Amino acid sequence: LQFSSFDLIKCENPGIPQFGYKVHDEGHFAGSSVSFSCDPGYTLRGSRRLTCLTGERRSWDQPLPTCVAECGGSIRGESSGRILSPGFPTPYDHNLNCVWTIEAEAGCTIGLHFIVFHTEDVHDVLRIWDGPVEKSILLKEVSGSILPNDVHSTFNLVVLQFNTDFFTSKQGFAIQFSVSTATSCNDPGIPQNGSRSGDSKEAGDNIIFQCDPGYTLQGDAKISCVQIENRFFWQPDPPSCIAPCGGILAGPSGVILSPGYPEPYPPGKECDWKLTVSPDYVIALVFHTFNLEPGYDFLHIYDGASSVSPLIGSFYDTQVPERIESSSNNLFLAFRSDASVSNTGFVIHYTENPRESCFDPGLIKNGTRAGSELKLGSTITYYCDSGYVIEGVSTVTCVMGGDGKPVWNKPRPMCTAPCGGQYTGSDGVVLSPNYPQNYTSGQVCLYFIIVPKDYVVFGQFAFFQTALHDIIEVHDGPNQHSRLLSSLSGSHTGESLPLATTNQILIKFSAKGQATAKGFHFVYQAVPRTSATQCSSVPEPRYGRRIGSDFSVGAVIQFECNAGYALKGSHSIECLTMPGTLAQWNSSVPTCLVPCGGNLTERKGTILSPGFPEPYLNSLNCVWKITVPEGAGIQIQVISFVTEQNWDSLEVFDGGDNTATMLGSFSGTTVPALLNSTSNQLYLHFYSDISVSAAGFHLEYKTVGLSSCPEPAVPSNGLKIGERYVVNDVVSFQCEPGYALQGHSHISCMPGTVRRWNYPPPLCI
Repeated sequence: LQFSSFDLIKCENPGIPQFGYKVHDEGHFAGSSVSFSCDPGYTLRGSRRLTCLTGERRSWDQPLPTCVAECGGSIRGESSGRILSPGFPTPYDHNLNCVWTIEAEAGCTIGLHFIVFHTEDVHDVLRIWDGPVEKSILLKEVSGSILPNDVHSTFNLVVLQFNTDFFTSKQGFAIQFSVSTATSCNDPGIPQNGSRSGDSKEAGDNIIFQCDPGYTLQGDAKISCVQIENRFFWQPDPPSCIAPCGGILAGPSGVILSPGYPEPYPPGKECDWKLTVSPDYVIALVFHTFNLEPGYDFLHIYDGASSVSPLIGSFYDTQVPERIESSSNNLFLAFRSDASVSNTGFVIHYTENPRESCFDPGLIKNGTRAGSELKLGSTITYYCDSGYVIEGVSTVTCVMGGDGKPVWNKPRPMCTAPCGGQYTGSDGVVLSPNYPQNYTSGQVCLYFIIVPKDYVVFGQFAFFQTALHDIIEVHDGPNQHSRLLSSLSGSHTGESLPLATTNQILIKFSAKGQATAKGFHFVYQAVPRTSATQCSSVPEPRYGRRIGSDFSVGAVIQFECNAGYALKGSHSIECLTMPGTLAQWNSSVPTCLVPCGGNLTERKGTILSPGFPEPYLNSLNCVWKITVPEGAGIQIQVISFVTEQNWDSLEVFDGGDNTATMLGSFSGTTVPALLNSTSNQLYLHFYSDISVSAAGFHLEYKTVGLSSCPEPAVPSNGLKIGERYVVNDVVSFQCEPGYALQGHSHISCMPGTVRRWNYPPPLCI
């Protein structure tokens, strides 16, 4: 016999459907098959299984299926899943009327968690109904781009209805649903602009609500948890807190808000407030926020109990006096808005004052005050924070004015960051002009710093950001001819200066370009002069720690940074003796900076926006990839989050890159308190635009256990190979001789919110 080998002709790789994955692949030879499934929320269109045909030309018996986000559908008996707007993540179509029904077993409730939500505000609306159609209750009606809070049913059935108009469309939504057994009422939440007392949610428990000053409770203050058969619900419904249109206000103090605040006030409103305080007192108004449409929307203030009283003034735009005082114990406020444009509105605080007392002059920005008495003859003294100087008279006195009313004898002073000056003492702060606001271009500022004679100057920039061509020069001495210690421009937050050799330094700030920036915050201190056997004292890096306090020759000082920061510079420095000169450190003190991205493999860690706690820079593009051991998951806790709404965003993907399922795209201040992965990897992408920045974010992550797939049954007359059941693990099966395997020889533990195998265990028959 003679034989020869040859390559079998295969079918071409069929690919993988977008938003889907390959469940099983027997190879691409004749008679073998490949099967597919879709990501949560998508429906498979086409054949789930492709078979490679026999014959001279290899081809698949069916085209590759597609995974589509459908318009509506019915879901029954699923413990969890996902609802997607049609076509997600591409924009949805116009003129849609999509209805999804989710039905769980009796005695269960359904929770909805919004992962992504972007629809045309007002016009493209998602409505969520609780219970069967004949007695359903509208749980929520949402549109726009603000991520809604979680929604919980009280029945075992919810209906979602999505209607779009004929014009603009947006990305749509992704909603995760989960089913749980009802044993208590859902958390009723805390109303916006309000608070509550009581946390128990068992049948018969009560919770009491109240609103913040200026807001009125809509609904009952007290609600009770009621159980009827397997259904738990609050009765009556939880209340809300709204800013009312007018009212009668009495008492020693209070708050007046434009209707609907903090949302823009509605058009076509006529709101009247009557204020009454104790008979021997007058009313003082202090405006904290004021913005009305110029020329069309007005706030009229009358010195009395009605609109026939003398008019104090009619106010619009942002032009409003700092304070207003009545001549009696009554004031009348009338707000009128026209039928079109609306602005942010107003926040006004009122207090009652004794007839012979001054207004509260208020606090001072970048400073503090001593004194709280407002009677005739009382004094209040203002003090500035380090780095600021007082403009005006620091102490003001309440005196009787020429019109017979008590007034302060001097205007309230201001604390400003000056352009230059002389600074003395053992420590202090130097700020760029106008700090923390942007400095003004076209100026040169000289700052002279002098510490006691037996010391030298050590300094560090707690914040540093200048525009292009704006320079800071630091000289080791009293004038510009002294040795140059450093010349800086751009971004150098956290950077330390080389140690001065004298007790004086000069900082020259030249702002000559057209653009401006926030400037600098420089902190200095006096440190002992060095000797032949002793190096200078070493400060701790900002956002870090110094390890060691021995500064003698031969000593080594180490440094480490706080969580979320990375060390820039040497991890350790050594005090060396130098022939013919003083002992010196072999390197400068390092700085601790927030990196723009990175690969994180520790079991827990911290992620900060670059520059944190200072605002992040513009035009950032940062990527963090978190990887923990296989079989574990990742939970992110949001400590703080503030970015420019809609323009600076943090995207979180449930996997190792940006092709994984997006858990959400977050901007502004709207972000869930916790984010959870379904595998051992998360991918975070933060980007900022070219203009406005914000405070940024502080995230903490930790490793958490992921539930495993249930142990698969071993078929009778067969065996199982594989003992790991975490995500992506594969278990294989074989039959004993004489038995044929019915089903799939390999099954895989699937990712997702619920652990399950992609196929049931096979049989041996």
